[in-house]
Amino acid sequence: MIPGIDVSQWQRNMDWDAVRQSGVKFVFIKATEFPNKTTKLRVDKKLKENIYGASVNDILWGAYHFFRTHIDPVIQAKLFCDAVGSFSSLPPIIHLEEAGMRGERLNYKVKLFIREVESLTGKKPIIYTGEGFWHSYMCYEKRSHTDWARDYPLWVSQYTSLWPTAMYPWAGWDFWQYTKKGSIPGTTTAVNMNWFNGTEKDLAEKFSCNVNLTNEYNVPIMIEPAHAKMISGAKTLSRAEETNNFKGDFQEPNFQFRNKNISRTEMSFQESKVVTENGISTREEDWIKDYFYQAA
Repeated sequence: MIPGIDVSQWQRNMDWDAVRQSGVKFVFIKATEFPNKTTKLRVDKKLKENIYGASVNDILWGAYHFFRTHIDPVIQAKLFCDAVGSFSSLPPIIHLEEAGMRGERLNYKVKLFIREVESLTGKKPIIYTGEGFWHSYMCYEKRSHTDWARDYPLWVSQYTSLWPTAMYPWAGWDFWQYTKKGSIPGTTTAVNMNWFNGTEKDLAEKFSCNVNLTNEYNVPIMIEPAHAKMISGAKTLSRAEETNNFKGDFQEPNFQFRNKNISRTEMSFQESKVVTENGISTREEDWIKDYFYQAA
């Protein structure tokens, strides 16, 4: 097994050269989340700095999104990928730790997010979760609702000195977060520690990444004006605020913008549903994107 860490802005300033010399071979970096009861995207303040530090020190890196259920999964996926840019090393990660629902409905939303990220990046996302959350929320109604997840790598969180407990539907795990109280050179705070279940060569080959990464982050990161507002905090259109019809969860939008002949069930649960708006056929995700992104 080989060692790794996961970090966010709470680790403050990292000495990535010292981190590399300590033996760390990979790092998972927090990228984005929508905090509870908000519709503004929060991008981790150290995201680009941490990606740059890991890249120039030949540490394999992946970025993760803290998934919430009150914002449409497709929107979360698009904004997550926009904030990170190119996933030139390890795959993107979905961080599953909190949810406002359970069972089949939760599985449906998680799958929407994962499939969109996979479509945008061409990489199978890694699933981060713990046994308690997975069994209590994802497997709430029946375990078979999670059969789809076996196709994706597992990063399991279990703080124990013993081997991690098996989790359905996986036969094993790829990454193991075993403590949140780690201490290594290059950090001034406690840090989460991880193992990869294999060698450094296994890690690079399994996820099709090169140890000698591109120079992508060797130049200052510039955000184009059109996306600046979106990256600093996604915001709804003023028309939504004025009419008080924005609910956050775009799987169940206000129907004044929709074909009234389509039922709420159809609108909420069918992927890539084609609707008619002013006589023009459009996929739901296009309508969502238009609604969410445009300036007032």
